Order: sequence, then C-alpha cells, then structure tokens
Amino acid sequence: MSIEEQLRSDLARAADRAPRRDVQIATLELLGRREQVRRRSIRGAAVAAAAVVALVAVATVPRLTGAAPEPAAPTPRPPERPASLEDLPAGAASGVPWWRAGVLHVGGREIATPYRALVSSGGTTVVGASGPDRGARWFVVAGDRLVPLVDSDRPVQPVVSADGRSVVWAMATGATGRRLVAYDVASGAVRGAEEVTVHPVCCDQGGELVVLGVDTDGRVAYEILGEGAHVWTPGGDDLSLTGLRGRQLEQAGWPGGVQWQARSGDPFGALAGVYAAVDRSGAVRRVGTVPADQLGTWNTDGTAYAYPGQDDGGSAPKSPMTDVWVDHLDGRPTRLLLPEDRTFALVGWESPTSVVLQARDPSDGSGAAGGPAGPVALVRCRADTGACERTADEVSGDVVLPTPR
Repeated sequence: MSIEEQLRSDLARAADRAPRRDVQIATLELLGRREQVRRRSIRGAAVAAAAVVALVAVATVPRLTGAAPEPAAPTPRPPERPASLEDLPAGAASGVPWWRAGVLHVGGREIATPYRALVSSGGTTVVGASGPDRGARWFVVAGDRLVPLVDSDRPVQPVVSADGRSVVWAMATGATGRRLVAYDVASGAVRGAEEVTVHPVCCDQGGELVVLGVDTDGRVAYEILGEGAHVWTPGGDDLSLTGLRGRQLEQAGWPGGVQWQARSGDPFGALAGVYAAVDRSGAVRRVGTVPADQLGTWNTDGTAYAYPGQDDGGSAPKSPMTDVWVDHLDGRPTRLLLPEDRTFALVGWESPTSVVLQARDPSDGSGAAGGPAGPVALVRCRADTGACERTADEVSGDVVLPTPR
C-alpha cells in the first residue's frame, strides 16, 4: 500500500469515528419542527379560549344603543296616608243612605220620612222601624218613593243580600210558627215563602229562628238557635247544613256561603273568621279565613273583605284600629289611604270595588266606633288601590247611617 492510500484509509476511519454534522442538523431540525407544532397548538388554544370569552361577553353584556344604560329604578315606597281630611279630593255623593231631621238621603235624592232605621247593601235600601211595643213597618226605596214591604204587629228585622237583589225576613204567625219570606227587588214581588216550626225558650232567643244571610245564588241561610242551621232555596228545597261540627254561624257572613268564628269565646269579635261554601246537598266546605270576623264587612260579591286592624294588616282584641284594610280572595291586602287626623268606621260597600266609611273627630271620645258628636264626613275608598276621596254627602251631627251588614 502506498503512502497516499494509507493516508486515505486513516482519514476514512477517523471520519467514521467523529460525530457527523449532518445527523446533528437533521435532529435539530426535527426538534425545531416539533416545537413549532407545540407553539402553534398553544397559540390555537389561546385563540379558541379568547373566542369563547368574547362570545360569552357578547351574550351577557347588553348592547349599547349610543347611550349608557340607565341604572335600575329604586323600589317605590308604599303610598302614604294624607295628613288631613281636607287633603282628599272631592267626589260624588255616595250610594250609601243616611237620614237626618226627617229626610232620607239616597244617592243624591231626598225623601221625607219619619222612619230612620236603615238596612242597605248592593244599591238596595230598606227603611222603617221595628220594636216590641209598636210592631214593624218597613219600606224598600224605589227611586224617590217608599214601597211598602212589611207591616206586622210583631218585631221584624229584614236582611238585604250583599248584592242587593233580595230582601229576606222572618215573621211570627203564632207561638211556634214562623214564616220565612224572600222578596225579589227587581220584580217587586215575593219570590218564595217557607213555614217553619220553632220551639222558643223564654227570654234568651233559644229555639228562635234567625236569618243569617243570602248567598250570591239567592239561597237563604238561617238557624234555629240551639237546634241547627239550614239553607233554603226560595221555591225549592230546605236542607239541613252538615259538616258544621257544632259551630255557631254568624249573621251577615260570607256572601258565597256561610261564616263562623275560628275560636269561640271572643267578646270583641276581633279574631279570625272562617268562611265556607255550601254545596247543593247542604254540605259545608271550608274555603278560607278573614281577620276581625265581626268587625269587618264583605263586599257585594264576596271577593273582598274590609276590616279595621293594625299596621301589618292584622287585628287583635283592643288593638288601636286607626287603619282599615281590604283583604282580597286572591291574597292581596290593600291598606286604605285614610287621613291621619280622623278616626274611621266602616259604613258599607257601594260596589265590589268601592267601600264607604264615616270620618269622625278623634276628640269626641268615640274612637273608631262612633260617638256623641257624630260623623263629620263620608269617605269613599277604592279596594284595589286604597285611594280615597271625600263624598259630596253633607253629613254632620245627628245623622243615622246603616249598620254594616
């Protein structure tokens, strides 16, 4: 082997043992491409995440319309009661009757009459007198006339239905006989009569017949005290009420059926009352309760109940009854916005949505229930909003108003 060939062979072996640059370059290029892929993946994920955030922002942030969005309106404060009776707006004459100095006032009309006892509801007014010594004479008001209704030598107390369509009364026909009469106001005719036998006990009305009320279907609820309660359809059946479990029913209760006190033994009538429907068989089914059962009054269709109570709409015996509330069958309570410088007592409902109260001077010592000075004004309030106005009736002094039904 020549010296030149030996040198080439040695150089070739040395080259095989040395690291090859082209391999290192290939490896570095491969790693570089992997890093580029990894970085592109990271950038892609970041872009995707940013897109999601942007979509969420678009979905949740309200669009601008060229002006900054207005701040949310503050919760409105409940309306306040006027400070004075003079702050109330003036309204028309009420539909509630009143009598003074030999004149009966009904809806702006005047009728001269010596009779001053008033029974009124639903636009129907009955005026007359009744007593153990003078018997009874009652008339129904028809426009500006008084139409004879009852003439008896014994006491009679008529009951006007809440809707004003019927007048019902019971009159004695003998020691144990009672006649129950239902009168239709629209036709001016008796709708039906029922003979009932009673067994009265001296002096405490035990065994006597008491008319409880007339429901919105024209059925008459009555009770023979100590014996049981009935529902009578004029011209139809007389059924015993079932399901009462010994409860004593109240007069002028719920127009949709009957009513009784939730707990007995309340001399103030300020506890809850239970109102119940009566089905066609005479079975009683409880519907709900009202506060101050004997201090309040139902509207003409039995959908709202007005009563005096405390600031929270509740009531308790001997509570200060400076506020008057209306509870609706759907659960809404409405506080009547009555002036703070007077006391008030319920008079009656003009319609399903309008209730009338008498305003009195608190200095006459009468509280909300009445007193020697008499009312100073009549006030009409809306049952839905509580807004009130002073009526055009010029009541003052010795005025006779109907007793709330």
